[in-house]
Amino acid sequence: MESPLEIWSPELVRQIRADLNLTQREVADRCHMKVATYKRIEAGRGDATTAQASAIMNALGGRLVCEVPAELAAMRRALAGARDAGSAKARLDALIKEEVERSAPGDDQYEELRARIEQLERKIEESERQAI
Repeated sequence: MESPLEIWSPELVRQIRADLNLTQREVADRCHMKVATYKRIEAGRGDATTAQASAIMNALGGRLVCEVPAELAAMRRALAGARDAGSAKARLDALIKEEVERSAPGDDQYEELRARIEQLERKIEESERQAI
């Protein structure tokens, strides 16, 4: 099995379509998408939604693969578990503590992690305010 491409670009889509000798209309029809929408995406005049990108890749014989960074996956698990267990902040604090303990002060990763923690704390506070 070939390794997945790690990019999504209009140029890639255009090249694959050309290699398959398909017209823009044929790909749009396969995607159940308006031709004008497909042309806009392929021309790079607008971002494709995940659903559109997936449909285009399927129409071209491929598939769209999305990977979630481990940090975001951990945050999502913490927040999902928090709905059942109580406080999202407490669960997230525990995950953050684990990550900080793996790093050392002065280490670039430590400083990046501290900055990310502060950003996440602000997002949590904002989410809590919106929930009230």
